[in-house]
Amino acid sequence: MSAGTPPAPPSELERSIAESIQQNPLVQWVRSHPTPYQAIAPGVTLLIAILIYVALRTVLFLPLMRFLGKREAKAREATIAAKQRHGLPLVRAVRETKLINALAWILPCLVAWRGIHLWPELLPAVSETFGRVMLSIGIAFGLLAFARVLSCVDIVMSERLGRPGAIRGYVQAISAIVGAVGGVTIISILLGRSPIYFLTGVGAFAALLAVVLKDTLLSMYANILMTTGDTLRVGDWIEMRQHGLDGRVEEIRLTSTKVRNWDETTLTVPNYRFVSEIFVNYRTQNPKGGRRMKRSIRLDQRTVRELTEAELVAASAVTVLHQPVAIARAAATLAAGGAASVVTNLALYRAYLERFLAVHPLLDRSRPIVVRQNEPMGTGVLIDVLCFYQDSELKDYETLQSGMLDHFTAVAAVFGLRIYQQGSDLNVAREPFAFLSEDQTRLLSAAASG
Repeated sequence: MSAGTPPAPPSELERSIAESIQQNPLVQWVRSHPTPYQAIAPGVTLLIAILIYVALRTVLFLPLMRFLGKREAKAREATIAAKQRHGLPLVRAVRETKLINALAWILPCLVAWRGIHLWPELLPAVSETFGRVMLSIGIAFGLLAFARVLSCVDIVMSERLGRPGAIRGYVQAISAIVGAVGGVTIISILLGRSPIYFLTGVGAFAALLAVVLKDTLLSMYANILMTTGDTLRVGDWIEMRQHGLDGRVEEIRLTSTKVRNWDETTLTVPNYRFVSEIFVNYRTQNPKGGRRMKRSIRLDQRTVRELTEAELVAASAVTVLHQPVAIARAAATLAAGGAASVVTNLALYRAYLERFLAVHPLLDRSRPIVVRQNEPMGTGVLIDVLCFYQDSELKDYETLQSGMLDHFTAVAAVFGLRIYQQGSDLNVAREPFAFLSEDQTRLLSAAASG
């Protein structure tokens, strides 16, 4: 039995329709003109299929979509019942994936596939070719509907698990496999061959395909690992320095991931890179997002000195430095094991930075705030500042960290410290900086005293 013939003998309804067509005077008149008849019969069948599609959309699917839209609107109201709220993700999934549009075409295509054989005295080449084409189109829409059903499941599961694309890797992999099998089936129908004929041919080239599509297969498998391990989500800010990647994940496809860099450039990275290589993910539990801020300041170690008791008392008298002095004293006592301690201007500077960051209104105080001093080197003493910005807006982020770095650089002179600059004038570098100079103290932020 060829792929274009009906899979079963005509039913009673089909026989009745065929008899009505044969007895129709208009059809009998058209049959008296054999050449136009061979084109008119498929055209009328196709027109009937389109009318069925329009009727389904008008009578069934469009009212159903309006009903879903109303239900979705009601579900947003505060008075909605908990059970209906749980059904909202499914309603939204059906609307977003446009599942109904794909389903609406399946029945008309199948009707056209069966209906072409009801016309009398139609050439077998015409009926079989038209039937194969309509059946192939119906199968294509069936595959599309299947993929959209899986997308609906992904949206619902993502909503319940609280993370986007919870099973997207599995959905894309299954859709690709089913799509490949469906593609072979469609080709076999169009050519009038058994699908097994093509599948055995594909098996002969399996080794070759594995070599040629190695990266694609690795990326598909990596997508499943990423989905299962929740290592990457849409919206995550990631960094891969080895590839110049520093931006937000916009889309995770079956074999690649699209990332928009901080400078608005777009990079497409194979998924297997995220499994085989190291990358940094700045994901935060804050629903607004957030980004890490890490900057460094190099100080001239020749300006680091011990502060006298009189200088510490004078610093405590400054409102902004009262708590930083207490912090610096406590840290020095802890480092000395409770014995007499030495407080340096660098320790007081670090304490001021810690206090400044701890009370800053735009920083996430629930996450680590660190001011770290590295070992002295030939290029000065490196001070690392680590904190987390509450939002992820790039412009505000860059403005904030640039302004903070300007402030940290400017107030270093208040503590008698000099920013290290390689190749600077040695005579200038030897000149001592005044501690708590009156014209410099005004640079201190009043926020640090809060």
